[in-house]
Amino acid sequence: MLATDFFHVDCAVTLKRLYCLFVMEIGSRYVHILEITVNPDGPWTVQQIRNLLMDLGDRAADFRFLVRDRPGHFTGAFDAVFASAGIKVVKIPPRSPTANASAERWVRTARAEAIDRILIAGPRHLRVVLDEYTVLYNGHRPHRARNLRPPGAAEITPAVADLATPTIRRRRILSGLINEYEQPGEQFLVPFICDCLLHELLDRLASGFGCIFQGLGDCVDLCWLRERSTPDSTVSGTGVSAVAAAPVSGPTSPAPAASTAPPVRIASSWLASSSAISCAA
Repeated sequence: MLATDFFHVDCAVTLKRLYCLFVMEIGSRYVHILEITVNPDGPWTVQQIRNLLMDLGDRAADFRFLVRDRPGHFTGAFDAVFASAGIKVVKIPPRSPTANASAERWVRTARAEAIDRILIAGPRHLRVVLDEYTVLYNGHRPHRARNLRPPGAAEITPAVADLATPTIRRRRILSGLINEYEQPGEQFLVPFICDCLLHELLDRLASGFGCIFQGLGDCVDLCWLRERSTPDSTVSGTGVSAVAAAPVSGPTSPAPAASTAPPVRIASSWLASSSAISCAA
């Protein structure tokens, strides 16, 4: 079964929208990038499909269905080209992109890992980026549905890493945007590592911790103002109020010396309350 769709990329230099036509083999997740254009019309789309069938050759007989949506780019001549090859075209329901889930999922993956992290200068630049990423996707990126094997792998066998081999080789893709790690002489043993997704996760964690630190800073400033404004040692917490016990005076106990040190800034009000309770106990 095949699935086809368009996706667009906005050019950062010419401010034009580029359209890319691709076809995916659903059984193996293999992706074919056909062509990129600014104006995808019916004749252009038909010509790209003819080129694809010529590239497939005898393998075109292995496919029985093609899943596509309902834009104006896919005309009757488009369906006739597939019908001549013995492939039946199946149209998804209107406004139901999830019916073509395999194609939509690949678009999301390509955007998250490559396209959305690069400023595209033009059609030629986008073609170079997609060609390099497609080689990685088809030849090296593992898939759970294929037992962690890439789409281009002929057989599906469990991938077992030899931990006794200490040497790991790194391959830079898209100028280091993606790094792939593998053991020399053995392909597909080390899982695929996408640095861009790791950076995105770290950015989200940093933003979350930033909100926490900002809240702690507000608590610090509030406690500092309370210490400066109230001369007594009463500290109010969240639902708890505690007063530090007075020092016990005895016949031999010396008078406490006056402290000239500045007041200590407390990180949070509940911490100050728990300290006062422990002193009173």
